[in-house]
Amino acid sequence: MYRFLLAAILAFPSSNIFAQKTDSLFVSNSDAGWHIMHRVHPGETLFSLSRRYHVPPAMLADANGVSYNGDLTGKASMKIPIGAYNQAPVPVNMNEARAVYYRVNGDESLHQIGKRAGVQQYKLQELNHLSDNSIKPGQTLLTGYILYDATELPVVTNSKIPAAANAKNTPVNTTASPKTTVINSQQVASPVAQNDTSKAADTGMSKGERLYLEQTNNGQNVMTEKGPAAFFPMSSGSGVYLAFHNTVPKGTIVRVHNPGNGKDVYVKIIGQLPANKKFYNTVIGISNRARAELGTVEQRLWVELNYAGY
Repeated sequence: MYRFLLAAILAFPSSNIFAQKTDSLFVSNSDAGWHIMHRVHPGETLFSLSRRYHVPPAMLADANGVSYNGDLTGKASMKIPIGAYNQAPVPVNMNEARAVYYRVNGDESLHQIGKRAGVQQYKLQELNHLSDNSIKPGQTLLTGYILYDATELPVVTNSKIPAAANAKNTPVNTTASPKTTVINSQQVASPVAQNDTSKAADTGMSKGERLYLEQTNNGQNVMTEKGPAAFFPMSSGSGVYLAFHNTVPKGTIVRVHNPGNGKDVYVKIIGQLPANKKFYNTVIGISNRARAELGTVEQRLWVELNYAGY
């Protein structure tokens, strides 16, 4: 009797651990790389999944063979790539991340698994409390954590996605200025300094900030997005920063936040991201004059975006 009771007590923690793991995410390795599978729910879009799992939209689209602007109708599941862009650092805030597990196959070594997961072998041993590098087929390993945003976001529908970013050699209309510059075969109007850098006399805030507050009902109706930004050159003009985004309507003012130093700029959306390698795996393209105000000299920067939810 005592022997049976002892066995039941010892079995309880292990069953509880297994339950925790089944609630977590299991990764797979294939031609698509290290990824997890997400079961698609009604109303979900490419961009809502991109935000949820912190994966660049272009990368998510490529991994699943879907278009940027298409919905996920008919898709039962989506591959969610795992990489440096969405791996959470340890120690991890579990309110913003999910545990990721891998089940050992065949004669895989801990070193091989760590290489695919982008985690050093000794870190895998620490995460799994292993005294050495011995593992066996079927064993479940904690390989790390991925960033995860559980916030329920408004659904982006096709009716809110602007038309394709004007075919090659077709100008993008804007009323900012008659002066233009060409960016990757797209003609983009240059801003006028005296209009765009003006301050609201009664508030002391920039015109961009004032328009942002008007569009977002003083910050009450805001969409949030995180991901890489790429900077593009402009040959003339100064003042308000212009930007490309695939789903935010033209004319929208977006607050761009650099989480590394807390600096912000306000940008005006003038169209969709051009389809070339400069903007691959980015969520926004920003005129390069914003780099100084954002406190960076790099051509790419991880940013947080806020804009009107509409």
